[in-house]
Amino acid sequence: NTHMSSNPTPAPSNTTSTQQNTNNPTSHPSYHNLLSSLSETCESFRCISIDPSLSSMQALHSSFYKLHEKATELQKNNVDVMVPFDLLECVDRGRNPEEWMDTLLKERFNTQKENEMKKDVVRDFRSALEEGIGKLENDK
Repeated sequence: NTHMSSNPTPAPSNTTSTQQNTNNPTSHPSYHNLLSSLSETCESFRCISIDPSLSSMQALHSSFYKLHEKATELQKNNVDVMVPFDLLECVDRGRNPEEWMDTLLKERFNTQKENEMKKDVVRDFRSALEEGIGKLENDK
């Protein structure tokens, strides 16, 4: 018979997700609820090892269900962050990420400006074409 602690120490996590509400995941209420559910599940396992009756099995099933609910709730509080590869390369080279962002914004602005100029040329060409067609129809 081994004694299970009522406050198990969680294993360190190597996750790339970040908490939306807080920087410290252990301060989140869902985290404490998950730990509580884990403790209940461990206690249910201990009870089954002593008395493998149907009621113990039902208690274990209930504990697993609660544990799944708590884990799902905690998972909803995480968000995956996508970082552009170019930004990571910029940081690896020791450059300031703000410079990378400024460069990116300038490139996007210039591309948008070029596209607007192209649209203006097409509009002007279309207007000139319609005007030319109108003159031809009037000459007939």
